[in-house]
Amino acid sequence: MKKVLLTLVAAFMAVTFSSSAFAAVSIADADLYAVVYDTTDGGVEMAINLGNASTFDYGTSRDLGVSFNINEFNGAEWSSLNVGMFAAGKDSVFDLTIFDTVDNSIFYMGKSQAGYPDSSTNPSIMTNFANNAAGIYGYHNAAPVSTGVNNANTSYNALMNQGTAGFYSGLNDSSAGEISLNANDSTDMYLYEYTRYVGGGQDIFTAPQDYLAKFTFTNDGTIGTISMEAAPAVVPVPGSVLLLISGLLSFVGLSRRRAA
Repeated sequence: MKKVLLTLVAAFMAVTFSSSAFAAVSIADADLYAVVYDTTDGGVEMAINLGNASTFDYGTSRDLGVSFNINEFNGAEWSSLNVGMFAAGKDSVFDLTIFDTVDNSIFYMGKSQAGYPDSSTNPSIMTNFANNAAGIYGYHNAAPVSTGVNNANTSYNALMNQGTAGFYSGLNDSSAGEISLNANDSTDMYLYEYTRYVGGGQDIFTAPQDYLAKFTFTNDGTIGTISMEAAPAVVPVPGSVLLLISGLLSFVGLSRRRAA
C-alpha cells in the first residue's frame, strides 16, 4: 500500500511540475476589461474588451492594437481619467483533492503597483464582485470598445468603485487598484489572478505570488494605446494539486505508523 501511495505522489508531482495541464482553466463569460473613465460625475466611461481572460496570451510582450482618443471623453483632460482592469468567471472542474465537482471561481484584478496581490477572502465579497462583473459585462457588451457614463447603475464606476477608486466591490484590500493618466505620459498597471475553490465542504482561496502581466497605457496627448509586457516566467502550482499531494503524504505517514 505504501509503495502504491508513493507512486501516486510521484506521478502527480511529475505532472504538476512538468506541464501546465492543471493551470489551464476554461472560464465562460470572463472577458478581461480595461475601463478608462472620466472621474467627473456623469463623465464618459469607456470599456475596452481585451478578450477572454483565461485564454489571453499573457506570455508575449506586444502592442495590443487598441486605442482611445481623448476627444471621446467630452472635453475631459488626461489627468481626470482613471483606468481599472478586471475579469471574473466561473467553471466546474473535477477536483482530485476532495473527489467532488467544485465551483472554480477565478478573479482578475488590476493593481497600480507590483507586489500588492492582497485581496479579501470573504465569500460574500467575492460573490458580489462576480455578480457586479456580470452587470458591467451587460452594460458594456460591445466589442472591442464600448462607451457609456460613469454614473449609470451598471457602470464600472458604480458597481466596482462604489465611491472609492479601485475598490473592486470590496475585493481589493489596498488603495492601489487603479491608475491615473497624464498627458504625454505612460502609466503601468499590473494584473493579478486569484482563484477560489468551493465544494466538498471546503472553501479554498489561493492568492498569486506574482502578477500575470504588466499593461502600459501610453498617450501622445491625443491618442492612448495599450501595450503589454509579460511577467517573469513562473510555473504555478494549483492549490488543489498541493492539497492532494499533502493528503497522500499524510496517508503514507499513517501507514508507516501502523506498520511500526
